[in-house]
Amino acid sequence: MKRAAHGVRGIKLNAGDVVVGAGVLNADESEAQVFTISEEGFGKRNDAEAYTLQKRGGKGSKNFKITNKTGDVVSVEVVHNDDEVMLISEQGKIIRFNMNDIAVKKGKAISGVKTQNLDEGDKVASIAVIPGSEIEEDATEE
Repeated sequence: MKRAAHGVRGIKLNAGDVVVGAGVLNADESEAQVFTISEEGFGKRNDAEAYTLQKRGGKGSKNFKITNKTGDVVSVEVVHNDDEVMLISEQGKIIRFNMNDIAVKKGKAISGVKTQNLDEGDKVASIAVIPGSEIEEDATEE
């Protein structure tokens, strides 16, 4: 690419849409899931196989039912059954839970379940995925 090159388009967005996350799925990861969390604390898991492979510049597919109750999507992460997730709110409230606590959903365009109770005006700010392999290591060190 020359200096003036801008790269390639990954996804074609509609007006008002933004990319909030991206993940890497390896071809041999048949048990990978996609975890989506909204700013009001609603989360859901879908099998990665539910998402069709698209080429560069594709329009994508609807992943989350956004309503006033759920708020906008904050993050999308690739997870596995033995992983844990930490959610932190704008006001510093934090929660850690196991991915097995969230059922794997069949439909993609749904809102999910309430994962964190937030105070009035508080929103989920960020999430961190803790791989299951690191959880086992932490337990043996104590």
